Amino acid sequence: MHVSRSAYRFLVYVLILMVVWCLWNESFSLRRIIEGVLFGSLSLMLTSRVALRASYHDRFQVSPIKLLKYAAIVFVQIYLSGFDAIRLTF
Repeated sequence: MHVSRSAYRFLVYVLILMVVWCLWNESFSLRRIIEGVLFGSLSLMLTSRVALRASYHDRFQVSPIKLLKYAAIVFVQIYLSGFDAIRLTF
């Protein structure tokens, strides 16, 4: 069975969104993983069909590696801002 490039990218983006969902909920339970896959798939499909009126693959050429790097930078910045908030509070 051959998986097309767009299907492969869709699966990668769904997995990335699933991980983000689990991190936001601070849980990697089966329920959170299923929710993440469902919400990730739904958000990609709705974004493609409703908001963009075209495939997001055609509109945005962002590689999954760049998306993971961006998510890592955002995660580190959120983590560091928590220390700044603690320092300012006390």
